[in-house]
Amino acid sequence: MVKKAVIFHGTQGSPDGNWFPWLASELLDENYDVYVPALPTPKNQNLEEWSKIVKRLPIDKDTVLIGHSCGANLLVHLLGSLNTPVKRSIIVSPFTDKIGIPDYDTLNESFFLDEKTTQMAIKNAGLIELLYGDNDPYVPSDQPKELAKWLGVKPIIIKNGGHLNVEAGYTEFPELLKVIHG
Repeated sequence: MVKKAVIFHGTQGSPDGNWFPWLASELLDENYDVYVPALPTPKNQNLEEWSKIVKRLPIDKDTVLIGHSCGANLLVHLLGSLNTPVKRSIIVSPFTDKIGIPDYDTLNESFFLDEKTTQMAIKNAGLIELLYGDNDPYVPSDQPKELAKWLGVKPIIIKNGGHLNVEAGYTEFPELLKVIHG
């Protein structure tokens, strides 16, 4: 059994942003095979293009999927199309619909979530965790709450976590590592 972790960044993000390099390093130290794909953004940012990249990754029953922001939404869409369940799905700072920032809403539109899409994802999600900051400046808090309800999970709400990104001070994310360890 080879433990694997896949980390998906979000809109205007990269594998080198936020807490992704730190988490990748921590998981590598724990003998995980770690994948942090570079997803095209803003040009060619859409579910179809991102899915082409993701389908090349070795995702199986020993994989932990971690997605941040739009990467979290990609993760939910991906789960619905898999042929086999993963070990764990960790959804960080997701949205379900428009967030009220026109440039981001346009880029994120193909990643919006609804209850039907979410229900299709549950069968392959393994253990599900959803984390978000109680003062996210981008995503209205009703959206991750609604997604947690659709997924049937109790969200982990991080006090003063913002968007759980570098702007909120998240170059490391020990709480997330604890969640991965379960």
